[in-house]
Amino acid sequence: MNGDGFGVGWYDSVYDEESYQPCIFTSITPAWNNVNLVRLAEKIKSPLVFGHVRATTAGSLSLDNCHPFVHGRLMFMHNGGIADFPLVKRRLQADLPDVAFNKVQGNTDSEWAFALFLSKLPDPNAKSFTTAMLRDAMFKTIASLNHYAEEAGITEPSLMNFCVTDGETVIATRYISSKTDEAASLWYSSGTTFSEFGGGGHYKMSKADKRENIIMVASEPLTFERADWMEIKTNNMVVVTPKMNLLQIPIVDKFYVPPSDPASLTPGFSSPPILSTFHDLVMPSPLLWRAVSSAARSLTVAQILLFLPLTLSTLSTPAFSFLSLCHAVHAFIHGTLVLLWGSPNLTVLQLPIHPFLLLLCFNVFSSNVNPWILTASRWWAYTLSLWGPFFFLLEGLSSLIVAQRLGQMGKRLIEQADSEVYQFTLLVAAAVTYVLSAYWCVIAYPAAASSPLSSTFLGVALTALVFLTLIGFVLKKTNIIESSAISLFIAYNLWLCGVDQNQAYFPETASSYVPLIGNLKPHFDVLQNFVTNTLPKPLLITLVYRLSILQYASRILPTIGTDNWDSDNAPVRQRVFTPFTPRPVLCCLVAMGKRILHTRTLGRGVGG
Repeated sequence: MNGDGFGVGWYDSVYDEESYQPCIFTSITPAWNNVNLVRLAEKIKSPLVFGHVRATTAGSLSLDNCHPFVHGRLMFMHNGGIADFPLVKRRLQADLPDVAFNKVQGNTDSEWAFALFLSKLPDPNAKSFTTAMLRDAMFKTIASLNHYAEEAGITEPSLMNFCVTDGETVIATRYISSKTDEAASLWYSSGTTFSEFGGGGHYKMSKADKRENIIMVASEPLTFERADWMEIKTNNMVVVTPKMNLLQIPIVDKFYVPPSDPASLTPGFSSPPILSTFHDLVMPSPLLWRAVSSAARSLTVAQILLFLPLTLSTLSTPAFSFLSLCHAVHAFIHGTLVLLWGSPNLTVLQLPIHPFLLLLCFNVFSSNVNPWILTASRWWAYTLSLWGPFFFLLEGLSSLIVAQRLGQMGKRLIEQADSEVYQFTLLVAAAVTYVLSAYWCVIAYPAAASSPLSSTFLGVALTALVFLTLIGFVLKKTNIIESSAISLFIAYNLWLCGVDQNQAYFPETASSYVPLIGNLKPHFDVLQNFVTNTLPKPLLITLVYRLSILQYASRILPTIGTDNWDSDNAPVRQRVFTPFTPRPVLCCLVAMGKRILHTRTLGRGVGG
């Protein structure tokens, strides 16, 4: 029971920039036994309230030790404890400027943590703070406390559920300095109204529309309606912006466990030693590890933009289909390993796979080919042709997903940076995109509208784009960044409709290949000539675009359900920032993306 006193802090409902400082009421009596608290609660109206009930872990039972603590327009409270605080107290005090050191009146670890937070601000006496200032100061506070503990040789984890506000922005953390232990709980709920129902003092959060008027953050759910509450993940920060947007940002340090790590799924579970130490044994340098990982990812691009055209230009269409089939099998195996293992070390295993499959294909087709391989290649090509419409639909959906994410990223950048420079830059970029899209449509329309039917469909598409954009602006369901990206996508597809789809770009060669190292250079010379002189530029642009859009969409898709996929007025419970992590749906989309590109190239290779 938290009966060692309590504190309530609130801001006046009438904003006054000159004297917008919080009011504080504290007591050393239990909150449930204080009649003055009831009287105040019945009369006070405030846009932002802090409440804290205390269970003593450090410091005496006195008013000076009751949360929340105040400095200027800032309020701060803490749930948890800093492990072995006497061992780090002197180190912490030595780093404090006078303005922060002299502010401490009590003897709790929480108030000294607040003093440390004040020292991380550019000016703790400022009349206003940006969201970025408070967020960065909280990151630095946690990092400094961990540094002090490491210097003192403290191994016991610290619980750092901090909460700070300036009356407009709220920063709350759920943090523990451990990779295996669970932090103290933290929940949030949001809605339109929070009112009593059914009698007996029962309350619930209600939602009349998508606009959120109330956001509540608490150590435990305050109502019996558990579905109204969302748990904040361990070692994550919650940011409530002045515009009532709730962002959940991971606190990435040595104690952070990514969602893909098995340790994040089961408290106290850690990966087997051979898996957890493989990275350190094989790649001790982070820079070298990043270089190898980037090289592995680049090979995925190379196998589409180089290996497949090389096979098609130097061997034959069946050889191309066979290599495509091999890549499909590889993608399935790789995706399964990512699902079951989820280790970043898998990127290293891709390094030899793509060149090996290329050499395998060349050797198989260097002499008489097994009839079973030819049959499998033909059936694979037929299967890809049947799935072609679905793949093109997937490409379109991926483009829309990426356009929407770009709009969200632009809005978040403006909100977090709180700078007119970003607004002006993004506005100019959107305007340039609109102009380029319109120009592209004008020059591509004559070739695309080759018949009355095609011109009708193109007119419908352009008209729908204009009207849906206007409707989206009126209803505040979109923004100019998202709309300009979609207009560019429409212009790209209009241009693509004007490209001759029946031209045979790839000769049906039947050359033999002798699998010798010395014979590789002539084939790469053929590839270079093929890319520079034979490969049509529209096809190359199409391959690069589809590879990029599908790869990016595959990183966005796993966040559906935890991120904001609606308008700027979407529920705050969905505005969650999480790192991109491999998921089964990501692996499937990447594999399908490869098949799309294979289908596109194959269709052009056998055309005419």
